[in-house]
Amino acid sequence: MKGVLHLLKKLLALIIIIVIVDQLFGLCFTPIFFKQVRGKFFTTSYALKTTKDDILVIGASHAAQHFDAKLMESKMGVSVFNLGNQKQSMLYYYPLIKSILLRHKPKVIILTLEPDELQYSTSDYDVLSIFLPYCGSNSYIDSAITLSDKTAKFKCLSNLYRYNSTLGYVFLYLIDKSYNKSIYSLGFDPQYGNNCKRSNASNFTQAHAAKSKPGGVEAIHFKTSVDANKKIVSHFDSLKIKYLVNIISELKQKNIKLLVVTTPLYEIHNSIYADSLSRLLTSKKVAFINRTNDKTYSQNCDLFYDANHLNIKGADMFTNMIVDSLKSKTFIK
Repeated sequence: MKGVLHLLKKLLALIIIIVIVDQLFGLCFTPIFFKQVRGKFFTTSYALKTTKDDILVIGASHAAQHFDAKLMESKMGVSVFNLGNQKQSMLYYYPLIKSILLRHKPKVIILTLEPDELQYSTSDYDVLSIFLPYCGSNSYIDSAITLSDKTAKFKCLSNLYRYNSTLGYVFLYLIDKSYNKSIYSLGFDPQYGNNCKRSNASNFTQAHAAKSKPGGVEAIHFKTSVDANKKIVSHFDSLKIKYLVNIISELKQKNIKLLVVTTPLYEIHNSIYADSLSRLLTSKKVAFINRTNDKTYSQNCDLFYDANHLNIKGADMFTNMIVDSLKSKTFIK
């Protein structure tokens, strides 16, 4: 019996030490975390706690890398901030926008969506862990956290848990003084260089592969998911659709102008998801600029950094087009 009591005392002492260490870590690291001025956590923190800007650009990497916020600001005479964050989806934009609206009413929100935004993807849920450091901020953030892990809201009571995946990232950006995706670039993440060498190399590889197979170029094809009846299988995410419809409705109620944009891609892209997104936005009478297959950009390697993202030249060209569109539609008076 004495041995059991001794073991319990040691276990209790260990728990107390862990709790103390966890709390001390939180006291020391939290101020460092929120002092970031660049990177994905910075833009999320800025959105949740700081932004008072007139125009907010929200989306994934196509938002972050295709909208030059400083250029927009200088041409429109209003404050702009780019809140784009890589690899995110409507599952991230919804709680972010809802949180912003709790304390700020922007004049315009530019929501940048992927052509396949409405598709279900498990990875879109996994990356919601970006919200862990903000656990407890509000019900929208907490709900997003539980989408990736139902027990996360309990786990994030621990500072070590909520900040665990941020440590290396935070210290890297404290050392790296880059302009990209920072308070200095107003969140814009410019890309330098072009896709011409990569594009030429890819074309050579495909041509070589085609010559080595019977049937030439026609022998190269993409695989699609099909069911037993040879029909293309689609997996729409009903939650993403629900969130998008909710955001459209609330912004209309609050008289906040919404512009939805799909940005240029290097390769021509067509899908059932893109068609459904277009129909949904049309039915809701949402201003929609669809440049996914814009011939001005597609296959123009000089305007792209890689197969999916514009470089700084292409981004500024695209930004100017968006500014002209905003002015012509009198989004900003």
